[in-house]
Amino acid sequence: MLHQACPRASLPLVLALLLAACGPSLDPADWHQVSDCGAIEDTRWADECYAHLAVDVMRASDEAGEALIAAITEPLVRDYVLLKVTREVHPGTPAYCRRIERAELKGRCDLIVRRPHLHRELLGLPDDPHPPPDGPPAPGTSAEAPADASASESPLR
Repeated sequence: MLHQACPRASLPLVLALLLAACGPSLDPADWHQVSDCGAIEDTRWADECYAHLAVDVMRASDEAGEALIAAITEPLVRDYVLLKVTREVHPGTPAYCRRIERAELKGRCDLIVRRPHLHRELLGLPDDPHPPPDGPPAPGTSAEAPADASASESPLR
């Protein structure tokens, strides 16, 4: 009876050890630092890992972010990261947009830079640089609606 000599509690332990020995995780939940990406041999997965960490790394250090971007081998992933960094970290500069190769992503990036009002909080701009004017309502509008709809005369009657 061989199965009795081997306790069942050790089976999960053996499986855990086998999985740990298989190499770095391909689960984005396990990607916390750039060295996690560097340990991944498959460049497609490594690029995905770098893309996953890009914004946080760039927020911490532009220099480290640039090194991360340089490590990405796939041009489409690199373009996506440059767009993401522009949108979430540096929306006020076209520097990252200029490096994007794909026309669609480059156009999107340029649009982000041209619309700083969409990134007020990130850029440190005041909440509303153009408050509404204090004055009469615009022509064709009324500050007060009629109390009773039947009270207003319709030219079609």
